[in-house]
Amino acid sequence: MKNITNAFIFGRANSKTIKNKNLIKINNLTLVEHAIKICKKIKTIDNIYVSSDSDKILKLAKKYNINQIQRPAYLCTDNASEFDAWKHAVRYVFKEFGIFHTFVSVPPTSPLRNVNDIINCISKRKNKIDMVFSISKSNNNPFYNMIMLNNKKKIIHFNDKKKFIANKQNYNSTYNITTVAYAANPKYILKAKNIFDGQISYNIVPKSRSLDIDDKEDLELARKLLKK
Repeated sequence: MKNITNAFIFGRANSKTIKNKNLIKINNLTLVEHAIKICKKIKTIDNIYVSSDSDKILKLAKKYNINQIQRPAYLCTDNASEFDAWKHAVRYVFKEFGIFHTFVSVPPTSPLRNVNDIINCISKRKNKIDMVFSISKSNNNPFYNMIMLNNKKKIIHFNDKKKFIANKQNYNSTYNITTVAYAANPKYILKAKNIFDGQISYNIVPKSRSLDIDDKEDLELARKLLKK
C-alpha cells in the first residue's frame, strides 16, 4: 500500500437547520473554503478531495485546484449515512487514482480547529489502528444528567435505576466525538458495517476548538469566536 494520505471534505447542497450551510461565509470565506485552506497547510496531506452534489461547492473546489467527487443524490438526503459517503469516495479514489494509506475527513462544520488538531489525528492512524476520532471533554454524562422523553413526554433516564449513583463525581470522564477530523484506514472503511467495528483510537481536542456548526446559534458563536 502506498504511503499516501488523502484528505476529504464532504459537503452536500441541502441541510435542514441552516440552508446551504456549507456555503455560509465566516470572515469572507465559506465553511468549505475554511476546510480547504487548512488542509492545504498540512504537508503530510498528499491530495485533497471535495465530495458533493452541489455545483457551487464543486466549483469552489475547482477554483482552489482541488479534486472533485460528484456525490450521488441518494447519498445526499437527510437520511443518508455519512459513512456511506466515505465508502463512495474511497471507491472512487481507489478506481481513479489508486490505493492509499490514510483517509482523513475534515468536515466543513468545524472551522475553529487548528492545523495541529488534524496533524495529531493523522499521526495516530498507525498500521494497526483502523479509525481515529477527535474527541473533547464533555460536561454531560449519559448515566448522570442526560434524559429522554418518551411518546407521552415522560422523562426517561438513561441509567438503570438499580445502578443509579446520584453523585456525578463517581462516574468516569466522558467525551464528545467532534467533527474536527477523522483519520482511518480506507480499506477498513470499505469493509466495515459500523464505524466502531475495528481498532479505535482518539485525539483529544480542547472544547474551544471543537464547535460543530449544527444550527444558527452555533453559527453565530463561531462567527464571534473567529473574529477574535
